[in-house]
Amino acid sequence: MEYILWFEQITKDSIPLAGGKGANLGEMFNLKLPVPPGFAITTKAYNKFLEVNRLGNQIDQIISSTDVEETDALMQASATIKKMIEGGEYPMSMKSELIEAYRSLSYNDVSVPQAIELISAGRDFALVAVRSSATAEDLPTASFAGQQATFLNIKGVKNYLDSVRKAWASLFEPRAIFYRNKQN
Repeated sequence: MEYILWFEQITKDSIPLAGGKGANLGEMFNLKLPVPPGFAITTKAYNKFLEVNRLGNQIDQIISSTDVEETDALMQASATIKKMIEGGEYPMSMKSELIEAYRSLSYNDVSVPQAIELISAGRDFALVAVRSSATAEDLPTASFAGQQATFLNIKGVKNYLDSVRKAWASLFEPRAIFYRNKQN
């Protein structure tokens, strides 16, 4: 898989691809702690999504031309960027991979059968959490933890794919833009 890392593939050294939360979940899963099976959608997927939708330069231009001290301008910049990301289309290969990974959670027979049973008992699709996992959440001089959105109890392919886009878009919440600007 090109855009997915399963928890069993993730270690503490995976932060550049899976973010801090993803790396910690991988470590805990591999220690056989009670972590349900799951995966991280990699930074490669996010970057490819921006590239295919031609959003990178547009986002950079909006951010660089926004005075973060002006609340209205900051709110407008955030809304514009989030709308662009939420309206973006997944490349077909990425979309297929994301759907395949999600569906496999629903029917997976993995090393923690009790967790799978709990997750998917009586359901066609698993309920999942879609969370951000930034690659620079906790730096020595700044903490970005809690800046992005989390989506819980997501069920169904459409809701899952929409939630991934919303999680990516939440990187551009007004408070996140402001904080990144102040942290340089």
